Amino acid sequence: MIRLINNDIDLLTEAYKWQFDTPKWFQETMSVWPESKDEYLENSKQEVHYGIFDGDELISSLRCVEAAPYVMEMHWAMKRKVDFNLIFSDAQVIRDHLFANDVKMLYGYIASRNQSLIKFAKNLGFYDTGSRRYKGLSKNKVIEWTHIVCENNYC
Repeated sequence: MIRLINNDIDLLTEAYKWQFDTPKWFQETMSVWPESKDEYLENSKQEVHYGIFDGDELISSLRCVEAAPYVMEMHWAMKRKVDFNLIFSDAQVIRDHLFANDVKMLYGYIASRNQSLIKFAKNLGFYDTGSRRYKGLSKNKVIEWTHIVCENNYC
C-alpha cells in the first residue's frame, strides 16, 4: 500500500532514523550531505514523501525534491533488510503517478558501492548516465556516486 506521509511526523521520523540502522559504510555515505532530524522535518514541508507499507508497517519511503520544473530528485529510504521485491510494484506505481502528473525526469545519486539499489533503480527504468560525483570518505577512500536518470519517455 502507498500513501503520502508528508504530514505524519511520526512516520517521517521513523524513515529518517533508518539511516542510522545500517552498515557503517552506508552511514558514511549518508554523512556526505548531513541533515538533522529537525532539518529533515522542516524540508519535508516543501517536498513530497510517499510511504510504502506492508500492512500497517512503513517499510520504505520515497522523498521527491523538485530540482527544477518537471524534474524530481529522488531519495529512497528503506527499513533494514526489506526485500526489494516487496516494494518494487509500489515503486513502479509511484514512478508512473509522477509521470502522469507532468514530471518529465526523475534522477538521483547512489553510492556506487550500493549495487543492490542501483540494480533496483535500473529495474524501475533508471539508467546510469555515466556521470560520477566524488564526495565524502568511506574507509579513507573517496566515495563515488553514480548518477541515475529515468525520463518520462524512457520508462
